Amino acid sequence: MKGNKKKLSIGLGLLILLQMLFIAGAAQSAVPTTRFTLGSYMYEQNGKTYSMDAAPFAENGRTYVPVAYLAESMDVDVQWSAGTQTVTLAQSLINPNNRSSESIYMELQVDSIYYEWGTIQDGYKSENHSQMDVTPVIRDGRTYLPALYVAQIYGYEVTWNSQTRSVELWQKSDEASTTYHSTINGFSVKIPASWNNKYTVVDKENLTTFYQKRAYDASNGEMGRLFSVVVYTGEEWEQKGEEIKSMTSNLRVVYGEASVFYMCGPTDVQFDYDDAQATSEYQAMDNDIPSIVASFTMDMGL
Repeated sequence: MKGNKKKLSIGLGLLILLQMLFIAGAAQSAVPTTRFTLGSYMYEQNGKTYSMDAAPFAENGRTYVPVAYLAESMDVDVQWSAGTQTVTLAQSLINPNNRSSESIYMELQVDSIYYEWGTIQDGYKSENHSQMDVTPVIRDGRTYLPALYVAQIYGYEVTWNSQTRSVELWQKSDEASTTYHSTINGFSVKIPASWNNKYTVVDKENLTTFYQKRAYDASNGEMGRLFSVVVYTGEEWEQKGEEIKSMTSNLRVVYGEASVFYMCGPTDVQFDYDDAQATSEYQAMDNDIPSIVASFTMDMGL
């Protein structure tokens, strides 16, 4: 699929923050999936080298990389709407337990710090809104986006290698995560290593809720909710599903043989703004939720 797709003429690119993890000293044991180097019209992916029609560059402490190439390296489709100056990314989800068609999408608009993300399932589009600390911009007919946020949505990490002056894309491995099994509700999700000792799970029949431990403990269980998995019967979902989705922050729906698993986020603030450390930690954990719910599987026979 490389070649023609690599020469997309759409004016897209990708802004990557330099305020990320800097690689220095000891070398990492893993090899990045993709590497973009400043000033180079070539990039590396899985040990191979490919050409680009634009070179990454740095400006005002930022590194800029063409989004079409990074998106394709993650198997993410890209669309550009000139009328609204909006970039839309979408990636199909493959879940053998789920009989519906499903994809994870992300929409970013030029000059806006807000972005939209969620799932599209059988034509129904969930909508979740988050905020960045930068805005997409247009330069020389191209649109540049913040890679950190894009990578998190699709389960990747982005780092800056100061030695090679390269931006590197890393695919999170199973070794960097733990699997949470809800034996009472019959499902599993992969929890990133960055969540270690930072979350609490309350698992009840038909309801599993993940909390930020710091906020949960400080509020005696009243705050800190990150997301929930609610289990409905097929009949309940058929009768009330549309109403439920309209009243909650819909993340994902997975259909089983007799049950429907509904993943949703909170609709109100779940942390104390006066606690800067708790606020920063919660927001970082919230950015990981899309990849967590994308890892959902039903535990058959467990």
